Amino acid sequence: MTRTLFSLPVLLWLSAFICALYFNNAWQLELFGASVALVFLWSIALLQKGLKQGWQVPQSWAHRFMAAFWLLTFCSLFVSDVIQVSLMAFCFFSVMPLSFYLFTLRDDHKSMIAMIGYVLAVIFAVLSVWALIQFFFFNVENRGAAHHPLANSNSLGALLNLAILSAIGWVIVAKSVSEKWIATAMAILYFGGLIATSSRGAFFSLALCLPVLAICLKTEFFNHGRYLITIVVGSIALFFSSTLGDVETARIITRTVETVTLEKPDISNNRFNIWEGALAILKDNWLFGIGMGMFFLYYNEYRIPEEVKGVYHAHSDPLQFWVEMGVLGPVLFYALLIAVLIRTVKAYKAAPIDGHDRALLIIPFFALGAVTMHAHVTFNFYNLSILYGCGFLLAVWYLASEKILGKSRKEVLMPEKVNNSSGLVLICMPFLMLAGLFLPYLVSEHLVDKARKELIAGDLDGFSKSLQLSHRFSQYSNYRTHLLGVTVPLSLLEHAKDQMDEERLKDVVDQAVYYLNNAGSVNPRSAAVAYYKGNLRQLAPVRFLPENFKTSEEYYRDALKLSVLHLGARMAVADILMARGDKESALAILEEGYRYHYRKSTVIDYYEKIALAYLRAGQFEKHTEAIERAQGARRRFGATAADLSENPMITN
Repeated sequence: MTRTLFSLPVLLWLSAFICALYFNNAWQLELFGASVALVFLWSIALLQKGLKQGWQVPQSWAHRFMAAFWLLTFCSLFVSDVIQVSLMAFCFFSVMPLSFYLFTLRDDHKSMIAMIGYVLAVIFAVLSVWALIQFFFFNVENRGAAHHPLANSNSLGALLNLAILSAIGWVIVAKSVSEKWIATAMAILYFGGLIATSSRGAFFSLALCLPVLAICLKTEFFNHGRYLITIVVGSIALFFSSTLGDVETARIITRTVETVTLEKPDISNNRFNIWEGALAILKDNWLFGIGMGMFFLYYNEYRIPEEVKGVYHAHSDPLQFWVEMGVLGPVLFYALLIAVLIRTVKAYKAAPIDGHDRALLIIPFFALGAVTMHAHVTFNFYNLSILYGCGFLLAVWYLASEKILGKSRKEVLMPEKVNNSSGLVLICMPFLMLAGLFLPYLVSEHLVDKARKELIAGDLDGFSKSLQLSHRFSQYSNYRTHLLGVTVPLSLLEHAKDQMDEERLKDVVDQAVYYLNNAGSVNPRSAAVAYYKGNLRQLAPVRFLPENFKTSEEYYRDALKLSVLHLGARMAVADILMARGDKESALAILEEGYRYHYRKSTVIDYYEKIALAYLRAGQFEKHTEAIERAQGARRRFGATAADLSENPMITN
């Protein structure tokens, strides 16, 4: 056991999972890259073991449909407007099929799975304790819902659902009494963590699965009654302890009652509005989709005014699969679910009653079922740590079903002419190719963030070096690098235009046009490109601009079409209208954005501007409200050094 515990594959996979928890918010980008790199290394470490003995490839429809879905995520790169974003999303999603395939590749992986399971039990215990601490001691700060280290309480709730049901299974399969009581305590603790998240979706999906699970394993449940009754009593006590939360509207009891009685005005929590916007994207891209991971770049063009919160996901994974990967996305997703269901039913009927095999089959099935059910109203499969957990439990489920139904595997051998060294190169090649495309782009993203901080600090030399390095690592394909680069010539045009001669002025304008054209070609969905072109049109002499350059107002309105949340463009259009003397239209354009939720500190300037517009219009109550919003935003953003990330592949 000691050897297994400290084996390289065990440490690599667990390290990848821990990185996927994003335990330090400031390192999210780096942890994301490290997690994917580690799971690639883990894959190579497991695959290389088959160079001599070969590989026992499982033959099941679950494996086939998973492969088809995985291939579809890769093919979606070719319809994406920003292939680098979709490549990140492909690598992001790959951790689930890689975990599923490689854990089930050989029988001797069972000891590795068991050891990883024990360590995961400890990790989930730590997460649950920390969630309870957040709930009881930082309730107001978290608005009543524990979520850290994840960015979203629903995601943490779904992750803990995997642990709760697994702990119940652990009670059944544990050999010693002491281990059964440890598993019992863990199940209660995990449930406490779930309650601390105040996640209705996670709670209801668990509540729906447990009665069916009890029916399917009624003999096993009866034989372990005292442990399961202890879990029920402890869980009920923790459920009612949620009344101690300071934020009453976020308590799980309150949220449960509102949902069951339909008392809440918007029972969907804005999801119907999100889905309407997502369906509008789907209407234009239903066949082939928009590319994996591209939803957040399209959504703000189709977002309806009633959707006030501002989201990066469709809050329904099957719907988002369709939007991003076309009609085959949900078809293959549900085909995989049906294949798993059919195999489970067959294995369940063939399994002996009151044996560990049934528990090892059914428990993972219902744990995955709870997460999948919940995924229809949230974004579980767009969370990196949940993907790891699902891949792991799917492997446990398959190995249990295989033990019951018998093996159906195909032995694959490396060609005799290929020696071990060449075989290792062949194994490493696809992972190295992906890493060679994926990791440099992440390094480029890191350098862009570094350059931004250096620019704010006034370190122009460091800014220039970081920007150039970012270009090199991304091979000039990172649109954020171009957008940050254009701020320099725009700043020169704004503050030093009068001190430049004609030649210098033309060079600066050409440099700005070059950056913006490159950024627009890399990411045609960027509202920032249109906004900066509007800035350039205002700052640069017309004689130095391309002939087809539009007016500033046209570019600003283009930016607002791509993103209704672009406050810079909204305020710029208002200023242009105000300068014309059209105060009513200026106020109207500002009011169009007043109902939305913003994640950028520029909202402070926006609230102050609309407050002034209300004051000029004599609307004093609205003026006061806008001032209060500005003060609230200043308090909210004053506590953080930077705005929240807009990349859902990182902050999930």
